[in-house]
Amino acid sequence: MPDVLRFFVVLCLFSCFPSVLHAETNISDAIRNNLATTTGIITFLTSQESVSAGTYAVEKTTQDSPSSSFSTFKLPYRKSYRMHDDGSRWSMLLGYGRFDMNQKFEVPDGRADSSWQANALSAGIGYSKNLNPDVRWFSTLELAYSQINHDYSVPTTTTGAPKIGYVTFDWHTNALSLIPATGLRFPILPQQTSWQFETKAVYLFTSSVFASRTEEVSAQSALWVNKIDFGEPWTVSMDTWGVAINPQFNRTDAYGKVHDALATEYWYEANLNFRLKSYEDKWWDNLSYGFSYLQGKHFRGGQLSISFNLEKFNFK
Repeated sequence: MPDVLRFFVVLCLFSCFPSVLHAETNISDAIRNNLATTTGIITFLTSQESVSAGTYAVEKTTQDSPSSSFSTFKLPYRKSYRMHDDGSRWSMLLGYGRFDMNQKFEVPDGRADSSWQANALSAGIGYSKNLNPDVRWFSTLELAYSQINHDYSVPTTTTGAPKIGYVTFDWHTNALSLIPATGLRFPILPQQTSWQFETKAVYLFTSSVFASRTEEVSAQSALWVNKIDFGEPWTVSMDTWGVAINPQFNRTDAYGKVHDALATEYWYEANLNFRLKSYEDKWWDNLSYGFSYLQGKHFRGGQLSISFNLEKFNFK
């Protein structure tokens, strides 16, 4: 993995359950129970440290569960500063994220449709240090604010009563998240520095407020995620060009209630990053490109990314 700290942008994925599909249900209670379950899950789907766009899908797992499709966009910025001669660095992290999702529910009297649009801003700091010539320790602390707009159209029925039409709920959610993370990066085999192994533990705490025209409902959630990555850089030379390829494989295990949102308790992620290098020192030498594919039990998606080093850009 590149020697940078992962930059998280917090957005929101919110699953609505069948209990809110009937008029006799206390909708505020349903919102409180389910809002705490899934706020912040997109944090772990926008894990690229670069400008990226992705699309994902969650399959329908039961008669009552929704089928979901959603897309993400992330625009991060990271600036690192060297502190001492021992290689320690601290970093400034900033970012913007966008999230769009559509859900469909099958209900006895028709179909319920759900639409989400979310924007998020985040800021944080990071620190990394060499523990020995091979092992590097890193840590980050981030704070993120998300604003989510949600329209939910559902048939209004009560038990034993005829269908009386559709009603649309217009929800607005504000979410504040605190995300500490720490991890290690080191060679998999002694003296084989090209094979890098990275493990990271992330704890996400989110406080959300749902607001409708009539009331507010608050909820809190926590999520623990462990990511294990390894990869091997590979360089190929072709005449006056060089191509650096870095295939990587990630295994992510998420604890808490992440499986309620993505219908999976884990996912695998395969990354392929490459960089074109010209011996003529062109400006595009500082660009790198990537593709990621994610697969869970009932969850899949893909992501394209591009990264660049503004400090080394030389347009000519």
